[in-house]
Amino acid sequence: MKSAEFPRSFLFPVKVTQDSSCTRTRAILSTATENDRGILPSGRIFGYVYRILAHRRLSAYDQTAAEYEGTAVPPQSLKTAAARQTPALPKVDDGKIDFDTIEALFFAYRDFVSDPDVILSKLEYGRAHHRVVYFVSRQPGMTVADLLDTLQITKQSLARVLKQLIDDGYIRQMAGPEDRRQRRLYPTLTGRELALALSEPQSRRIDRALEGLGPDARACVRKFLAQMRSPTTTTTVEDE
Repeated sequence: MKSAEFPRSFLFPVKVTQDSSCTRTRAILSTATENDRGILPSGRIFGYVYRILAHRRLSAYDQTAAEYEGTAVPPQSLKTAAARQTPALPKVDDGKIDFDTIEALFFAYRDFVSDPDVILSKLEYGRAHHRVVYFVSRQPGMTVADLLDTLQITKQSLARVLKQLIDDGYIRQMAGPEDRRQRRLYPTLTGRELALALSEPQSRRIDRALEGLGPDARACVRKFLAQMRSPTTTTTVEDE
């Protein structure tokens, strides 16, 4: 049955379905004023009263909509936003910021992760799945605690992604040989193949970038990337 949708705050507090006059009558009477309720709609009179009451509330809606015109958010939201105080930001000399290197890293990372994204999208996976499959394949038998420490994400985020990969047959979870409470992770054959398929285009991109560089220059690149890592990372975040 088709429903008549109206802005509930201006027309009706309920969704009106066009199935019976009783439903429409109840909806109208629930929004009618005391003067309106003196009229009991029935038959053709119902349609007349219905149009009058709807017109009154549509007029109120149009008037309020006109007040919003030209603003991205309702006036009340604008007042609330204006009331908030902008936190004081530290003064920074932008001449000391290496924007060129920042942008180079940004675009390099964007394109570096775009290669496996194509494969992941076909599996309806995200980058979180890629990271889990990669590190479990690189370190078979790692514990869930080790993986959490490596990825620096919340347990909730890892649990969701890990369950999908286990259910789909890419990762196998087993109890530890010494401590049965430990949960150790191993890639299946399919999981290993997926990890290699995701890493192969990234490896080709790295080879192209390092082409023509000698061993010393390559060592400098790796040293630079290693030094970009924080010595200790303790903040856990929600994964992508």
